Amino acid sequence: VAYVYQNRKAYLQERVAGRVHQQAREFAALRLMTLIAARFQAGEPGLGSSTLAEQLGIPPNLAKDLLRTLTGCRLLNETNGPEPAYIPA
Repeated sequence: VAYVYQNRKAYLQERVAGRVHQQAREFAALRLMTLIAARFQAGEPGLGSSTLAEQLGIPPNLAKDLLRTLTGCRLLNETNGPEPAYIPA
């Protein structure tokens, strides 16, 4: 019971991320790319997946999945560090 209570937010976010339709996934990916590109153009450092998800108000698991896809398509590069950050490729 304690585990469920402590992790209910993460569980609910996972359920929401699993039910997102393709159009919403594409829109979230576009928002990720726009934020990452704007920060890069302004000379600001890249952000990690959890910070990007928080700033855009999308589930963290959805952000991680989209970032993995965008990196695999060579639209983004992942930087080294304690938490990987993302910059345009």
